[in-house]
Amino acid sequence: MLGDIGRHGDGHAYRNFSRMHKKVSVLDTQNFTQNNRTQGIMEKSQWDLKHLRLQRRRFTRLDDLVLRYKTMHDALLREYSDSKVISKKRFKVDIEKWKKKKHSRKGIYVRPFTSFTATPQSFKDINTVALCVVGNVTQVSPTAKSKCDSQLTWLWKNRSSEAIVSQIASQVQGNNFLIRHSDLQTLKPHKWLVGEVIEPLLQIWARQFNLEQKIFILCHYTATVMLYGDRQAVRRHALRKVDLGQYEGIISFVNENQNHWKLLFINPSQSTVYLLDPAPVSTELAASCLAARQVRDFFNMRRNVYGKRDWESVTWKGGQINHPTQKDGHSCGVIVAKMAKALLETFPAIPTIEFPTGQSEMAEERRRLASTLLEASVFDEENSCGMCAGNKPPTLPLFPGGKINWIQCSKCQKWYHEECLTLNTRVRAKAIQPETLWHCCLCKK
Repeated sequence: MLGDIGRHGDGHAYRNFSRMHKKVSVLDTQNFTQNNRTQGIMEKSQWDLKHLRLQRRRFTRLDDLVLRYKTMHDALLREYSDSKVISKKRFKVDIEKWKKKKHSRKGIYVRPFTSFTATPQSFKDINTVALCVVGNVTQVSPTAKSKCDSQLTWLWKNRSSEAIVSQIASQVQGNNFLIRHSDLQTLKPHKWLVGEVIEPLLQIWARQFNLEQKIFILCHYTATVMLYGDRQAVRRHALRKVDLGQYEGIISFVNENQNHWKLLFINPSQSTVYLLDPAPVSTELAASCLAARQVRDFFNMRRNVYGKRDWESVTWKGGQINHPTQKDGHSCGVIVAKMAKALLETFPAIPTIEFPTGQSEMAEERRRLASTLLEASVFDEENSCGMCAGNKPPTLPLFPGGKINWIQCSKCQKWYHEECLTLNTRVRAKAIQPETLWHCCLCKK
């Protein structure tokens, strides 16, 4: 299998290897090829391991070797995936351009990317057009309810995409929630809601009822880990930088078995933990008592590990609130959102939650929640990218020179970074001729 090893040296041992190979290679029982293809593959793989994956370095620790190998392996995979989306070279050009040998790129890549010729666009000075259509940016105003309804109908009608349709201000400054088109479509009838839709709704209602300084809206990932995660996972999500003692309560929601939402409400003034289940079950009080035990362990871990002494003297117990239940298998997220709104509206009092849960009522409520997300949006559609919500690309530029290239949809008038289109949708924006229409992923049929 290794071929003639004798070619690597001139000594006595190497001559014996050549002699043995000459005898064995003529036998029918051995798998030898004339060109030693197997040996070539092995030598090439060893060269690749030494020069590319390990970068000709010497390692004294096994963890350093593993980290370096993983980093370079991810770079190879990234290079391979980018080579699939980079458009082929076009020989029909209007202006002759010289190839740039050096590109100022940061990060780890095994080989440089294939250059892609793109005309840089200035968003504030749109006199010449190469990649977008000249026109005034006319966006649908999120404050007009009728326009939001028509916009919602249009968004639900189109095929799902990853474009941003709304941006909700968060309780934590600089950590806004991005509502993408695919997330908003989970509010359509007979769909399961995602947490990325429910959590911004809690932020909107907390601001509406002036509870931003009184109620802490806990991330649903952290809440799920708190109730159902192991000790190591809880320690990683212990919120070491958050002072929970300055708040009067915590509200969140958890995902059970990857298919059901429950509302979590922690009220320290009553020393009670409520875990409200939209499903018609008789074990809600027992589940709340178990959740209270997990909450107690959570605060004990914060005290022991990070020295946080918020609510350490509270003896938590489980509680129960009367509330309506779902009548189908896909409205748990909607009912959780409505129960959370009822709790926030009457805080600190505990309300008696009542609302209809029929099929028509749930369909109407879904549309109402979607309109709320669109109306409360703070997304700057005239100055921000429709894929990353930033004025600058959030990742490394793939184009020579590191310039920002903008492209505008000729139908909805949204602006996009070409880099964001490449990284998020895996479709590179093509260099089109002036006055040619280009439609974004929201407007494509």
